Amino acid sequence: MMSAADQRREVAQQKRRLSESQQEILAALKKAWPGFYAKVSKVEVGSGDCHKLSHLQIGMGVRALALACNLRGGSTGDMDLYQLLRAYFWDQDARQRINEIVETSLAPNHSQR
Repeated sequence: MMSAADQRREVAQQKRRLSESQQEILAALKKAWPGFYAKVSKVEVGSGDCHKLSHLQIGMGVRALALACNLRGGSTGDMDLYQLLRAYFWDQDARQRINEIVETSLAPNHSQR
């Protein structure tokens, strides 16, 4: 069993790794799309404040997701992640409806592909 001191060190080390990883991701986004880069707030954003995210910040998130999933882009074919995330973050009613759709879609009795 891990001691309390060891647990605190482990948590601190994990926080450092996450911070370093975030900096690497942000550096990659800035390098790939320098004209579409916005400084990230030092304070983490929760559901109560996500409506404060800027158009540019949401776009950066979509670009990071597109890179991580090897997507052609955030808006391709019948998929527009930019609009989806703007609606999700900026409109609380839309967020609730989207969450309901996702919940229904992932329900065990729903037909899966």
